Amino acid sequence: MPAQLTTRAQVNGYRFLLRRLDHALIRRDVRMLHDPMRSQFRSLMVGAVLGVLVVAGAAIMAFIRPQGSIGNANIVMGKDSGAIYVVVRDKDDKNKITLYPSLNLASARLLAASNESPTSVKDSKLNSVPRGPIRGIPGVPAALPGSRQGSRSQWTLCDRVPLSASGGSASSTGAETEILAGSLELNDHVKVADQKTAVLAKKTDDQKKDHTYLIYDGKIAEVNPQNDPATQSALAQVLDLSTARPISSNLVGAPVPVPPLVAPTIPHAGENNGPGRLSTVKVGSIIQVAAMDGSGKSDLYVVLDNAIQRVSLFTAQFITYANSKNQSIEGFTNVTPDMIAGIQQKHGNDKSDPGLPVDDFPAVSPKIISASENPVACVTWAKKDGFGKDQSDSTESPSDWATVQLVLGTRYPLSDSQAPVTLATADGSAGDRVDRVFVAPTTGEFVQTTDVKPGSQKRDGLYYIADNGIRYSIPDAKTAAILGLETKPRLAPYSIVGALLPGPTLSVDDAQKSWDTLPPKCDKACG
Repeated sequence: MPAQLTTRAQVNGYRFLLRRLDHALIRRDVRMLHDPMRSQFRSLMVGAVLGVLVVAGAAIMAFIRPQGSIGNANIVMGKDSGAIYVVVRDKDDKNKITLYPSLNLASARLLAASNESPTSVKDSKLNSVPRGPIRGIPGVPAALPGSRQGSRSQWTLCDRVPLSASGGSASSTGAETEILAGSLELNDHVKVADQKTAVLAKKTDDQKKDHTYLIYDGKIAEVNPQNDPATQSALAQVLDLSTARPISSNLVGAPVPVPPLVAPTIPHAGENNGPGRLSTVKVGSIIQVAAMDGSGKSDLYVVLDNAIQRVSLFTAQFITYANSKNQSIEGFTNVTPDMIAGIQQKHGNDKSDPGLPVDDFPAVSPKIISASENPVACVTWAKKDGFGKDQSDSTESPSDWATVQLVLGTRYPLSDSQAPVTLATADGSAGDRVDRVFVAPTTGEFVQTTDVKPGSQKRDGLYYIADNGIRYSIPDAKTAAILGLETKPRLAPYSIVGALLPGPTLSVDDAQKSWDTLPPKCDKACG
């Protein structure tokens, strides 16, 4: 162990001698009756600590409440007033700037051609900068938040028929309309309708002509638009035509449109015999073919002049009732599978050689749900991959297609905590305007419209739908990027979002408009 060269007492004594020398040099007194030198050192240390604390506090305040400076910012916001300004620099002298008050953040971004967030600057620093006139688009939301739907996209349009105090709907002549964005709250009070359930609706057009529609399985078909007696008689056998409810024009346009429910015209029905081994069966008859797998299920076909066409049970019954006066046409005829071997099978949607336009008829005779039972009827469009494929990309499989369904209930498919916005233009059941809209608060939906049909590759306009229920048009993807929206829009059916109240277009040209005073009524003047 090395020897200790000095002791603590020696070190303390040495330090004492140094302090005594300081006293001798400075105070000319070696008695050290008082020790002001130590007080000075302590004051120095306390002052240094306080100085560090003041500097640290100033740094923290600068971080929490920065005074800010314009610097290279294109958009600034008054720290106290919250006013938004666009910074316009002189072309010849970049240090010379003018502040243009902007009506909202969207307008400021369009004017600055930048999606940057505003730089907060103390108002006193902005007071010395020259100002220009107010610029921007009135009626645009103050913020443009994104969606909470994740990768999905779902839109729903609902009609609610007002009921009387006794629960009847006979006195109702219209329906209230509500549009919902996002997933639905399904429970015992509101459910997705199955293939055995449908809604019969009535609507009077602008020419005072009455129309009746059947809404089923996400589709809508007009019922006997030509008022054909044979069709009406046949439909009365397969549908309850007495329970039609009033409907809005918006709900008429929301489902997938399919050909009207009319008795199909079958050439040479009851006159000629069927093709091939069906020569003993008259054209227009329905044949029932047992399944080959032994499941006991049977396939139904209508016999045509030179082919057969597979039909649903509803269609088979409809055709049979429509041709009931033709004594030559038999009802359901059982045949073995070998009797239809080699016979051409047609399809109604075949463009080259179409059969009867019945492929979209209901699968079975549906139960008609009256407005008294379920006053709320909705059509919901949902897509698992909400962004979809590009229009030029045909790799999307049927499993990726959108689904369109009918939803029925006694209330809207919203939870108690979800409160829709009632629009100022709402007209209740007296008109066809949208009355309420639900987009989750503090969110918005950037969408590109498509056709309501599942698997549609159609890609149309871009829109931003704010949580106030207004639809704002966006000219192109470049403008959407300037606004700071998502890089890719979600798909949405125009048949639903097109019913929303349109707001001003979010375009650079409209944002460049200057205002001395805002017009009292923002219609054409507001863009």
